[in-house]
Amino acid sequence: MQILRWFTNRCWRVTILSVLLMGCGRHQTPPKESIPAPPLPDLSAAYPEVAEAVRGRFKIVENHPNSAGAWGRYGMTLDAHEFREQSVVCYSIASRLDPGDIRWRYYLAMQLRNSDPDQALAIVEAASTGNQGGLPVLLLKVALFREQGRNAEAEQALRAALKTDESNPAVVIELARLLFEQQNSEAAKLLLLSLHSSGSSIAPFKEAAVLLGKIEVTLGNTADGEKLILQSVELPSIQIAVDDVFHRELAAGRRDPLWMGQLAVMKARGGDDVAVMRLRDLVARYPELVANRIHLAMLMMDEGKLGQAKDLLQGGLESGSDDSRLLMGLAAVCIEQKDWKAAEGHLRSLLLVDAANVSGNSDLAFVLEQQGRHDEAAAAYRQTLDLSPTSRQVRERLEVLEKTTR
Repeated sequence: MQILRWFTNRCWRVTILSVLLMGCGRHQTPPKESIPAPPLPDLSAAYPEVAEAVRGRFKIVENHPNSAGAWGRYGMTLDAHEFREQSVVCYSIASRLDPGDIRWRYYLAMQLRNSDPDQALAIVEAASTGNQGGLPVLLLKVALFREQGRNAEAEQALRAALKTDESNPAVVIELARLLFEQQNSEAAKLLLLSLHSSGSSIAPFKEAAVLLGKIEVTLGNTADGEKLILQSVELPSIQIAVDDVFHRELAAGRRDPLWMGQLAVMKARGGDDVAVMRLRDLVARYPELVANRIHLAMLMMDEGKLGQAKDLLQGGLESGSDDSRLLMGLAAVCIEQKDWKAAEGHLRSLLLVDAANVSGNSDLAFVLEQQGRHDEAAAAYRQTLDLSPTSRQVRERLEVLEKTTR
């Protein structure tokens, strides 16, 4: 704790900031006696895989205390597993050892964003000179400007970025959002229209379509705006166009079983049989982690192994979990089996504990419809639309049902 207090002392932070603001690319190794021992968080409640990863990086820093990379990568491992205080220490030291490596300053600014936004912004402004760090650093700087109410500077940074890349969709959307919030709807609309592909009546990204829809509503074109918002659910997110290497590298260092389960699912869907075995092992070792159990059950469903899927989900309920996702999964299995009564039972149990569950309500409507209980089904579809007015599929299903029952 003494080390942490030392690093969060205001004088220390000013010293660190002065080093970071120099922005030079030369390695400036501090005197060895000024580098403290690396901090090690309390790992008593950590998953074994996480504890092993943290201790491994800690040992590397102990053996190489003058290595910016060792400190920075240790910070990333701590950061990825939410040991935030200790990661700030490591990123600060890494930035001192190598001020020219943009990664450590970016990660440090991200950590300081809530606790010390002024220092975070100063670090990012220094780091973004000469377009270092690319789009992720720019967007972080703009976010920090906006969080501090410095909208004019945020707009200036975005317009400067558009001068060098006038068609960057992430920058266009962020600038349009800023203009819209400043009640400059016409200018925001013109910007978003520049994203349209030839002959297309809708922006290519979810965020752009939603924003354009809100603008149309504000301008009095309510029907057009609501249509755009409805169409947005089928569009990809702008995140696919933002090559955020920083977050990608950070995520690569995660070792907690929930994250490893997600990776196993992605690989399994790509045909990796070993990944399926890895996911089974995670479920066996951590039966309390419902998400991994559901991932494995869904894979079993995809392979047509409905019995195995049902056993996995039922096992989660029998082990004492009250997670509503297990009931949702069981209902999905029963729907695949066309066991409408059992599916209805699971869905009604789900809605007893989560009445506002949109998927639960829409699935119940479908199950009732399959049983010929059309009035109940229509009521359930309407309930779903009350909860999610933009659901085009539910709206179309209700319209078909109402036509057939007239």
